[in-house]
Amino acid sequence: MKKRSSVFNVVMIISLTFLAKIIGFLRDAFIGYSFGASDETDIYTAAIGFTTIVFLGIGSAIATNTIPIVVRYRKEGRGKESISNISTAIVLLSFIGSVIYFVLAPAIVPFLVPGYSGDKLLTTIQITRWMIPALMFIGIMYFYVGVLQANEQFVLPATSSFLFNFLFFIYIGFFIDDFGIVGLAAITTMGWLLQLIYLLPLIIKERLAPFKFHIDFKDPILRNFLIGIVPIALVTLTHQFNIIIDNRFASLLGESYVSVLYFGNMIFVAITTVTVNGITAVMFPKFNEKLLEKNHDGFYQSVVNVLRSVALLLVPMSVGMILVGPHVIKIIFQRGQFDATDVAMTVIAFTGYTSLMLAFGFIDVLNKAFYALNNRRTPMLIGLIITVMNVILSYSLSKVMGFKGIPIATALSFYIGATISFGIFYKMEKGFTLKLMSNTLFKVIAAAILMGVSVHGTNKVAISILPSGEIGTLVTIIIDVVVGVGIYVLTLILLKEQLIYHNIGLLKERLLRRNK
Repeated sequence: MKKRSSVFNVVMIISLTFLAKIIGFLRDAFIGYSFGASDETDIYTAAIGFTTIVFLGIGSAIATNTIPIVVRYRKEGRGKESISNISTAIVLLSFIGSVIYFVLAPAIVPFLVPGYSGDKLLTTIQITRWMIPALMFIGIMYFYVGVLQANEQFVLPATSSFLFNFLFFIYIGFFIDDFGIVGLAAITTMGWLLQLIYLLPLIIKERLAPFKFHIDFKDPILRNFLIGIVPIALVTLTHQFNIIIDNRFASLLGESYVSVLYFGNMIFVAITTVTVNGITAVMFPKFNEKLLEKNHDGFYQSVVNVLRSVALLLVPMSVGMILVGPHVIKIIFQRGQFDATDVAMTVIAFTGYTSLMLAFGFIDVLNKAFYALNNRRTPMLIGLIITVMNVILSYSLSKVMGFKGIPIATALSFYIGATISFGIFYKMEKGFTLKLMSNTLFKVIAAAILMGVSVHGTNKVAISILPSGEIGTLVTIIIDVVVGVGIYVLTLILLKEQLIYHNIGLLKERLLRRNK
């Protein structure tokens, strides 16, 4: 298998995932067009939140826990039987968990959305049950994602959602009027099965994950894997748990609030995870490799550089998306049943969630660093602190500020968690260079503020000159992005930020190699 540089892999994953997210935006825009921010959308978004969105966290935990085992096998040739045991165990446990959830759904769903009653509650339970089989497919698929990423195969995991969205577009285009949200739930489940099937050919061809209908429960690697899934899953699910908390408070405020939280969070997650996962998917195996090689200084330096890279990308994204977000949401969603009021509420949700981008990125990177050090307790503690703070703040702020208080509470909770996590890692690891990190943060924030002022001014001028309507709005967004990126990069160059010079050097080196 041909190996690529880490920078190439990061850029490739971000590019492919970004394309997939754009397609996902179009998919959700069609859903918004068909249903608006209505009871039907509330039902579907609540059900998908209780099933596939939550289980994505468990799936990510499975992938995260799989990578160190496969990296060790790839480097040292140990653990082939353990990989087979793990794959069999995932199939079995996913099936058992799906059956249990199916049976208990009538008791679980009313607790999660106490504001739902009557036909709305019964339909939510029904739609949730339609999606439950997807949980089994997600578990197995993410195990294969972990295997592929540990073997530095990133293209298939990054493109698997293309088939998922293709299936959605066929349904939305031809069958949604006949089968409504029930059919949408069935398509969601079928889409996950299709993604699993998409990964299998390379897994089988390269013999990356041997599978036998046999489990050796005495295998210490299997036992450590299963024990490790629980804390990692709880940590990975922190954001999803907090969205469920947000939905719970939103459901008490009235109709449509759950829907607009979903749409606002969907855009935030798409933008943030494209960047953060693109970096950590490549670097987490590297963290484990450096520790296997007992290169602790290299490990610490890698963590510092990843945190700096995350700040370099997420701070301007956060500022920029808050400024252009209203235009983006209007273009994506304002059509059909999704009216200007729905857009305004979605902008509020999106702005609140977008403000926590940097905290989200730092927590994800530091969690991966703790896992590489075989420390699962600290990420669990941070996740618990975030969740408890969100419950307290969401209750308090929603009483004072109404709907606006819910995403603000979530953002504040994540920044509290990120600060504590950063402090613990700095105290534990003496190789952590605080001076380099703070220097980058200062320059990035300064550049982002200047970028924000420039974009705000450009935005006002563009709106006053360009014609109203979607074309004018789209041109405004493009101008804002070009001006923002240009001002931000130029400012960092003038401030002599090392990461910018390093990446420019890598680009020049790659171009020179191509021209030879």
